[in-house]
Amino acid sequence: MQKIDLSIHATAENIIPLATCVAGLATLTPLPPQAVQAVHLATVESLNNIIVHAYVDNEQTEHTIQVQVVLQQHRLEIHFYDQGCCVADEIWQAPAMNITLENLDEGGRGITIIQQCIDEIAYQRKGKYNHLCFYKYYPEDNTGTE
Repeated sequence: MQKIDLSIHATAENIIPLATCVAGLATLTPLPPQAVQAVHLATVESLNNIIVHAYVDNEQTEHTIQVQVVLQQHRLEIHFYDQGCCVADEIWQAPAMNITLENLDEGGRGITIIQQCIDEIAYQRKGKYNHLCFYKYYPEDNTGTE
């Protein structure tokens, strides 16, 4: 198991560089390229949601988002930590089901995109921190043979 800790100031210009770092780390796993792209997209959406929704006073105060990437034997874990406003648990637990971007209001697109890109999502408030965790499982046959 490898753990990599990253931290950024919660500003829009830091979203793509951090998401690119996370995706780069995902390439070190057995995930196929389309799964790595999904990890990148989910990371972008998550960071954007934190900046826009958790840090509503972003103009007045400098905030930090901490990200920990964990390369496990059977999955990739991405942990997001912030000190913004807490999120209602049911937002992350609501299934995406048959929702598509075409029939979705703009306000819910980020979470739906994340749900479609990531295998499992966990959220909890730990003291003054929001802790959001994504799990992306590796393909069962990651040996490269059939």
